[in-house]
Amino acid sequence: IKGISDAKATKLLAIIELSKRLNDNYNVGMKINDGLDVYNLVGDSIKYEPQENFVLILLDIKNKLINYQTLYKGGLNYNVIHMRDVFREIVKYNAHKFICVHNHPTGDPSPSEQDVITTKEIFNTSKIMGIKFMDHIIIGDNCYFSFKESSTLLDQ
Repeated sequence: IKGISDAKATKLLAIIELSKRLNDNYNVGMKINDGLDVYNLVGDSIKYEPQENFVLILLDIKNKLINYQTLYKGGLNYNVIHMRDVFREIVKYNAHKFICVHNHPTGDPSPSEQDVITTKEIFNTSKIMGIKFMDHIIIGDNCYFSFKESSTLLDQ
């Protein structure tokens, strides 16, 4: 940009990165109760991404946020998720509960057949591991779909 030197641009980028990290730390400890809380936490950061992003939200026994992170970035309409990677992070942070989130770049949060299959696989693995799978949220354009709020698929 005209008028901004390389040194100034580097400082601005550092400030942006620092503010992102401070914001992430600010959210730690916030309570997550439903799909709207999840949408408010991560919706703005992934809803307009050009490819699917898979985010893992880790919670303690009182539904307070421990950590959240993007585990995968996929293609326009797919994301390959490996259970070992998901559960490695859950165990690493000693989370009691977790929520999976991904976006649909089309803006339509309706679950695909693969979304349903993946959700069932995560649910079944969570039962074996003894870790509470709270929900799978799909983020669309200013809206979301919650498997928990829409069906009995995740009842434990």
